[in-house]
Amino acid sequence: LGMLLVIVSGHIDLSVGSVAGFIGALAAMMMVIWPLGPFSNPLVVSIICLIVGGAIGAAQGYWIAYHRIPSFIVTLAGMLIFRGICQALLGGGSSVGPLPDGFKALSSGFIPDVIGPLTLIPPTVNAAGKTIMGSGLTLHMTTIVLG
Repeated sequence: LGMLLVIVSGHIDLSVGSVAGFIGALAAMMMVIWPLGPFSNPLVVSIICLIVGGAIGAAQGYWIAYHRIPSFIVTLAGMLIFRGICQALLGGGSSVGPLPDGFKALSSGFIPDVIGPLTLIPPTVNAAGKTIMGSGLTLHMTTIVLG
């Protein structure tokens, strides 16, 4: 759903896989290799990684929005940068483990299928309606969206 907004706005994000790999490697390193005491809790590590991932996205968005550099160029550079940082972080491509049981439980959870459509589609349609390409797609208070 996150990539939907990028595609609808007419852009492309080539770095999403490399950033996800970097964030995953960062989480594994924080829990296994660099134990941070109370900050090694899987929930705390997940929150830290969400903040780092958001900061990466905001930094790339800054260059695209305020300096008008094409998203292809910015995200291509991000893909190469974060792939390199990930390999350096992991020492040339080795795996990290074993991960704590709490982190495994967090990553194998289940969210009912009805939650996504009911909570994410209306804000997505509203955000898409605010773009130049979707100027007539806004939802009004009387509109009912069925998943």
